[in-house]
Amino acid sequence: MIDEIAIIARDLKLSNDSVNAAVRLLDEGNAIPFVARFRKDQTNGLDADQLSAIKQRAAELRALAERKAFVLKSIESQGKLTEALAKDIEAASNSRRLEDLYLPYKPKKQSLATTARQQGLEPIADEIFEGSRPDVDLPSRATEFVRVDKGLNSVDDVIAGVRHLIAERMSEQSDLRRELRKIIWNSSELTCKLVQSENSTDPNATEETATEQNSKTGESANAATNSDLEGASVTPPPSMAEIETNPEQVPANDTETESVASGEHPSLVAESSENRDSNLASGLTQTSSISSDPLPHAESALGMEHEPVLQIVTDSPLELNAELSETTPTSPPPSKADEASQKAKRRKPKKKKTPPHPFKDYDNFAESIKRIPNHRVLAINRGERSGQLKIKVRVDQEALDKRALELLVPSEHPFKPFLEECALDALHRMVLPSLEREVRRELTDSAERHAVQVFAHNLKALLLRPPVRGKRVLSIDPGYKNGCSIAILDAQGNPIHSDRVFIVGNEQRRIESRAKLSKLIRDHQVDLVVIGNGTACREAEILVSDAIREDIADLDIKYVIANEAGASTYSTSEIGKEELPDLLPHARSAVSIGRRIQDPLSELVKISPGHLGVGLYQHDIKAKHLAESLDDVVESCVNFVGVNSNTASTALLKYVAGLNQLTAKRLLEQRTAKPITNRQELREVAGIGEATFVQSAGFLRVYEGTNPLDETAIHPESYHIAEQILKKIGLSVDDWMAGQLLDAQAQDKNESQAAETLHKLTELNAATLAQEFQVGELMLRDILKSLERPRHDPRQKFSGPVFRSGIIKLEDLEPQMELQSQVVNVVDFGVFVDVGLGSSCLVHVSELSAGYIQDLHQQFAVGDALLTWVKEIDVARRRVKLTAIKPGTPKVERQPRGHGNRRRKPTSGAKPEATASVATAENKTQRGGKPRTDRNQAAKPERKPGRFERSNQFRGSGGGGKGNKRNRDEGRTYAAKPTKPKPIAPLNDDVLAGKKPMRSFSDLAQFYTQQKPTPESDQE
Repeated sequence: MIDEIAIIARDLKLSNDSVNAAVRLLDEGNAIPFVARFRKDQTNGLDADQLSAIKQRAAELRALAERKAFVLKSIESQGKLTEALAKDIEAASNSRRLEDLYLPYKPKKQSLATTARQQGLEPIADEIFEGSRPDVDLPSRATEFVRVDKGLNSVDDVIAGVRHLIAERMSEQSDLRRELRKIIWNSSELTCKLVQSENSTDPNATEETATEQNSKTGESANAATNSDLEGASVTPPPSMAEIETNPEQVPANDTETESVASGEHPSLVAESSENRDSNLASGLTQTSSISSDPLPHAESALGMEHEPVLQIVTDSPLELNAELSETTPTSPPPSKADEASQKAKRRKPKKKKTPPHPFKDYDNFAESIKRIPNHRVLAINRGERSGQLKIKVRVDQEALDKRALELLVPSEHPFKPFLEECALDALHRMVLPSLEREVRRELTDSAERHAVQVFAHNLKALLLRPPVRGKRVLSIDPGYKNGCSIAILDAQGNPIHSDRVFIVGNEQRRIESRAKLSKLIRDHQVDLVVIGNGTACREAEILVSDAIREDIADLDIKYVIANEAGASTYSTSEIGKEELPDLLPHARSAVSIGRRIQDPLSELVKISPGHLGVGLYQHDIKAKHLAESLDDVVESCVNFVGVNSNTASTALLKYVAGLNQLTAKRLLEQRTAKPITNRQELREVAGIGEATFVQSAGFLRVYEGTNPLDETAIHPESYHIAEQILKKIGLSVDDWMAGQLLDAQAQDKNESQAAETLHKLTELNAATLAQEFQVGELMLRDILKSLERPRHDPRQKFSGPVFRSGIIKLEDLEPQMELQSQVVNVVDFGVFVDVGLGSSCLVHVSELSAGYIQDLHQQFAVGDALLTWVKEIDVARRRVKLTAIKPGTPKVERQPRGHGNRRRKPTSGAKPEATASVATAENKTQRGGKPRTDRNQAAKPERKPGRFERSNQFRGSGGGGKGNKRNRDEGRTYAAKPTKPKPIAPLNDDVLAGKKPMRSFSDLAQFYTQQKPTPESDQE
């Protein structure tokens, strides 16, 4: 245990005492939120992330210890365990080293070497490998082992079997693998090439599990999910003319195909509107088979609400008369199949449009395995799984061969040439393929861990978005053919009315829909309109905006775009049916979209986190690993905010520390029979014993109960401390809460009773009180904060939704136009923002700040407001490039920093990330509405050589640890260490003769100098 604690403390850079206390508390069954909140003094203030890392690292070390015990027992049972080997196994710090040591003793599968061993060739192999008989002639000695009955018909068969045995023995040497592994990681590249086949251009092949996922999200969320092809486009639906021209190009799920072709993750698009996708596909197919007039814009793109105009297509009137004469009563009328075939013959041949290959940027691509980004590894893996990319690790074969011969073949060995053949055979046939698989596996594992971290970071920001309380909401789930589902919710999120309006059709129908929408807003006194960002979001936004401008301009109505990912999953789930049994699925979906604005946390916990569309290649990650990690994030968020015991749903209660699905249901049944009036009544719930009560009581709030302290984040075990603190300032618990309630109604906060109480509490010295009450100082500080603001919602410090009252059209945009946007996803190469164009746009990392940003996740979060400017408009392709760098701000030239921190480009091939667009820094507001001065500052003055100024503008560009947090002190100045020039190695004869390649520019300069003709030779 001592070694385990020391290793964890060293790896995580924490104190041994903190790690020891954390491991002990977690081993006792305490939940991470409980330890992070109510056991701070024992762990010295470790937060939930640190505790989670300790728990994960402890599990890894214990699994390694179990594996070591198994390996030792296995080798000992074979009678081959030596003292030196046992020490090496015990000292192995990772599973890779352990498996290298165990490899020679691991049970063998049938191979060429095992066949040779069964043929009895091991004695001669030992003689040759050890060199015990140097005077023996190898062919003569091999003649003694020729056995026809064992399949050894000649000397060559014997020598081949001996070569296999020695090669196997060489390949199992742990030192060889360790040295070759270093060379591969330092000099190898990951290369990929397109597989040219008929199906290589099929975008649907890029994601095998696309149709298995259920995440209701529109194109805006899909583009933000995981696109390594970073295009920031706003693409309208295809026109009817395009559909008719190329009917065979209309897939069963056109949204999925479109998204994958543009680099978006198809599994998130496949789920958008289960009820609408089938109707959309059938409508497109039907329309494409009928000759009709092309309809404009969205109506023509879908053609759902228009009667098709049938036309009789003929070449001349004579042909028409001939056809009519053939259909006399004396002859049978032509069948529909015959008419269709005749029309097909008269049609002109249609040109097939080849969709762009989703992995074209990875053709002939290569990048160092040390520097390849994680998201690029996942994109390449996806292309390989779909059969469209061929991946290989390109190694420095010459260096590997040389090092292998040095380690395996002694220079004075009598059978050196033969052993060199065996060594090269072992290297190329067994070692290198194994190491290549190992490299690919480690790259994938690292990329998946990073993707999980990105998803967890974005999910946490999404769940902790502040609620919009006290507003009556009209929620719209957009749709084309079946119309837009509408749900009107009261201030508590209860549905009071459901309806439907249509956004496509002729002008008269749209006017009627707008009038109906305006009437619903007036009749139900709606305060806010919420629109889902899925299919038809743009058209629904136009309808709402026109209604606000034309019909209800006298009302102060705003609207907001909400992420509807997973809404259809909720509408058909058991929890959705249980909560809203009287509503149809489309109405449940609209209710879910509206509740996401009223209380995001309470609503989003009802949906699987994998369906929320805020990740990076989440569907390329192991489902179990992703689910476990995201459940931990949801649990952390729920306990961070707290839960109302009398109103929370089962989906929310099950994430409370100490509770599970069963105890959450029993708590729901208990409060249904009798509302909970204080926390002590939680003990009466079946399944909540003393241990469970201790874990969960501090996170379950009871409002307007018998004990005012039940409304706070103070644990019941600390109530006596809170009472003593209040007594010290001359108040009882009831007087204190009465003052808080009066403060909520007071006009002048400065003169209210709560303001006076707050002043008295802030004057108390926490350290002195902790000594007086014999409690921990950290816990006492938390109690004081809870007494100062008992009903404080910690989510209020984060940015809320961006409200709009009018739409932005692509035609209205101009270069350098300022746009207020909201971050909808944060990925490694930039942030996706919603500016009201109906589709999210990418702000590339190069356009986010005038300085260098190393970690975007330290700077930006989902839901943050961001000020952007239009950089470029491509009307033909309907693309908009944005920037967060204010026009006229000069970019800061990044200086070399030394110590290997310079940003490197891929070694060869095109960089697969498109240089999209968007925004920087003096615009971004903090998640509480305060301006964020560290995001969009003007360029700094020119730096002196070797030194640079560190300010808020460059947060996130330094190393790890607490120095990257947003509250870092400003004005720090650092001096770069002077670097000594590397000595230049002179060229050898092989390089001058062209037998070996030149490795650096210094070699090229020397070669040029030596080969440059002298003036005398020029004269000759």
